[in-house]
Amino acid sequence: MRIIAACALALFATNAVAENLVIDDASIQYGYTYETLGSRHFCDFTTVMAKAPVVIKLTAAYVTDDAKPKDQDIRVAYIVEAFIIGPGKNSKLEPKQVKVVAGRIISDIFNSDLHASKNVDNGLGASYNITSEGSLALFTNLMTIRGAYTLAVDFANNTSLVVNVKPTEKILDPSGKWLKCSVAIMEHRPPQ
Repeated sequence: MRIIAACALALFATNAVAENLVIDDASIQYGYTYETLGSRHFCDFTTVMAKAPVVIKLTAAYVTDDAKPKDQDIRVAYIVEAFIIGPGKNSKLEPKQVKVVAGRIISDIFNSDLHASKNVDNGLGASYNITSEGSLALFTNLMTIRGAYTLAVDFANNTSLVVNVKPTEKILDPSGKWLKCSVAIMEHRPPQ
């Protein structure tokens, strides 16, 4: 949320997402976190794309659950969330989350969309599980090494947004940490 708040300071206010908007020049920020909640461990790599008044957040995660058998305890997923920046309390700009119904990652390395299974979401974001090893390898490569892809986002009000993500050199540190954490999780050990 700190990354989103930082992006919000630079954005202008509006009330809606423009219909079928294409963004080629979004400001990109990256983040890495590792956390434990109960028996689950999360290794997250976040890409925040911002262009006034829209902020899109894509979080890729390796998740392991100590309560499950070793052959069923690892899950790889991603979630797409969207925010509109507008005036809030005391006329300060604040992010307001909007409902995302789909968030497709498109790249030539997939020959189209990433093969992922859509989850039934209770929240405002759209989340997916990546179940095949081939898709997982391509996904990890795309997110951390190549860093360039197209993210197609569909909203609940039948509007859509396409963000052409172009990596910056700031991807190196958080993506490197995420890769190390991902390897540690796959090897069933805590990250260093």
